[in-house]
Amino acid sequence: MRVTLSRPAYSYLIALNPNGTIQFCAPVGGIVPNSPRPELDFPENLADYFGLTDGVGLQAFVVVASDRSLPAYESWKTQVPGGLAWSPVDREGF
Repeated sequence: MRVTLSRPAYSYLIALNPNGTIQFCAPVGGIVPNSPRPELDFPENLADYFGLTDGVGLQAFVVVASDRSLPAYESWKTQVPGGLAWSPVDREGF
């Protein structure tokens, strides 16, 4: 998938999986590049793919983007007020 931002930014791509897990997707390694970018690609290698293997339910993606440099993802998620939370949606047929 390609995320095109309205202007260059520091960003993360996070998957919210049907089984309730939160999966960091991009940038690879959780380290934000030194300069803002206009796009975010996932997966970076076109031969790779994102498998939908986490059960039935809602699959969502979240983009976090900022004009300011972001810390490494592991550090950033500890700073989210109330924590980063996602629960499975127990319904079929979206």
